Amino acid sequence: MRGYKRFAVVTVLSALMVLTAKFEPAQAQTKVGSSVSNLGNFSDPKSFGMGGCLVTNVNARSAYQSPGTLGLFHLDKVLSVAIPIKLSNWPGTRYDSYTKVYGGSLGASTSTFGLLKSSRLRLAFGVSYFYRKFDSGSYWGTTYENSGLGQSYGYTLTNETYTISAAIEYYVRFSAGYSYHDVMYSWRGTESSGSDLQLYDNHDLSLVLEVPVASLLNREIQSEDGFNRTGNWEVTPATAYYYNHEAETGAFGFSLFVAQNRALARLGSVRLAFEKHYPSGFDSRGQDKAGGELGLLDIVFVRIGTYNSSVFTYGFGFSLHGVIMWLMETGRLNDRMLSKYPLLGRFDISFDYATHDAAVVSDDRPALLGIDISF
Repeated sequence: MRGYKRFAVVTVLSALMVLTAKFEPAQAQTKVGSSVSNLGNFSDPKSFGMGGCLVTNVNARSAYQSPGTLGLFHLDKVLSVAIPIKLSNWPGTRYDSYTKVYGGSLGASTSTFGLLKSSRLRLAFGVSYFYRKFDSGSYWGTTYENSGLGQSYGYTLTNETYTISAAIEYYVRFSAGYSYHDVMYSWRGTESSGSDLQLYDNHDLSLVLEVPVASLLNREIQSEDGFNRTGNWEVTPATAYYYNHEAETGAFGFSLFVAQNRALARLGSVRLAFEKHYPSGFDSRGQDKAGGELGLLDIVFVRIGTYNSSVFTYGFGFSLHGVIMWLMETGRLNDRMLSKYPLLGRFDISFDYATHDAAVVSDDRPALLGIDISF
């Protein structure tokens, strides 16, 4: 218990020091508005809660903007399904808009089928499809002749994302991924409506490199049942390069993941990340992102971040996988079930939520909720 308390204090203080060093008071309203608009492109509440950082948020949803993370995800997972969630952005106001995101991924690694004898070399491959729909809700305007007769308007934006990614692990982990986005636009009115039009298409590419330092500061832990079990600190620096529709000309990021593990479960973890995006076009200013995540027992996660030093994001998550591992660690579930049911070690149901504190009136207020099932 002392080790866990010490870990919790150190990780909390470390996260607060990094984030407070990056965070500055809110800037001009125009800059905040631009930041919120860019944050609205996100579909992954984990990265959203960390200020939009994507480097080590490895899950199927993160492939929406960082396709290379999909290959890393399928080093350990076979299937992932994102349950459709219809999240209202401004309920009860003039614009009753909502966002809905769902999809899934399928992949496998060589360890899944035992294809390679080497315990250090693993290869993985994954594909995914995600559908994101934004509906503005109904709002009122006047006719073209400005006769004063009111008419109800609205529009929808849909984004279908197809991703393919591959990863290799041999002491370090490297992955590459490609995504194609098909963005459609349609409008509607009281007297007329428009058919779906292809607004644009995007091609995303990302490369991710992780350097896991396994078995650092190893030591023996005396468990309650009297057996010595090996615990260790896991340190994983990561870096990534993105060429995507959000950064347009690319982005570079770095992150650090530290965890204290027991035999089957994890005491806690901390994840810190910083990214620099270099957009092109009319607004060519660089975009800074910084965020942190504190995990307790790999069950509960708290996330905070800043975007352009003007928008503060925050979120939380819950993982059923952490509960299962801790039940086995404490002897409430027989850990022999892992050898009998190997998928149990991969099974997870996660709940993640994130939002921001920017006081900007927008019909696309970014607040994300995700429910994902994977094994």
